[in-house]
Amino acid sequence: MENSKEDQLLLIKAVDIIFTAGVASVSILQRGLIVGYPQAAKMVDQMESLRIVGPFVGSQPRKILISESDWKQMKNSYDFSYIPDLQKPVISHQAATSPDRKNVAITFVPAKCPSCGGNIDIDLHTKSTVCEYCGTKVLMTGHR
Repeated sequence: MENSKEDQLLLIKAVDIIFTAGVASVSILQRGLIVGYPQAAKMVDQMESLRIVGPFVGSQPRKILISESDWKQMKNSYDFSYIPDLQKPVISHQAATSPDRKNVAITFVPAKCPSCGGNIDIDLHTKSTVCEYCGTKVLMTGHR
């Protein structure tokens, strides 16, 4: 899903707001960004697809899945012009090959290689990956 520059900046502000508030909800974003329900709901869904917040659970606020320091690193290195589709979750190789996939956590964040522009998945545990297209080592801080 492609996002305009304005949408990207608004999403970044939205994530900053949920960390300030300590919870992720549509109503928090509506008040904090002065936007309507559809736009706030779309941003929460985008945060879920980026694995920043957990899934919808009734009327409860969504759980924030990453730390604020992880968010700061992600904010400085992630290409927010592309938000992955919620219907195609990014899962680790272990999860894809495990016979019991329901107990394996999602461990990757999608990004773009700064050298060749290819799609890569940055491991949240090591905060790095090697681009399979050009061989560049990519760190979550955005430096090679």
